Amino acid sequence: MTLNREPAAIGAVIIAVVSVFATWPNVVVSGENLPTVIALVDGVVALAVAWAVRPVAPSLIVAIITPLAVLLAGYGVDLPPALIGTVNTLLVPALLGLLARSQQTPKAAPTTGPGVGGIIW
Repeated sequence: MTLNREPAAIGAVIIAVVSVFATWPNVVVSGENLPTVIALVDGVVALAVAWAVRPVAPSLIVAIITPLAVLLAGYGVDLPPALIGTVNTLLVPALLGLLARSQQTPKAAPTTGPGVGGIIW
């Protein structure tokens, strides 16, 4: 199995892992910078997924909505950093990994070869 076959699922896992690590106290960033870091990671990963799939519209919508929602939660509504990370860990993988993935097809062509049923595992 190659990594370019499921970019939306891989992007969702990356965002979830970064969000979990970022919310641990004194590990990566301070509390006031947490929304900025999470929004940046969300936007970059969602844009990378949009580049890797067709059609791009669902991933572009996720790339716009999630960083704005994180920044609004962190600076507009002033939610605690741990809550922002938790919501981002649950919300973004659901949007990017489940909803967006069901609407997209990776640009990479299926690979065939000497595996079971012609699929390389």
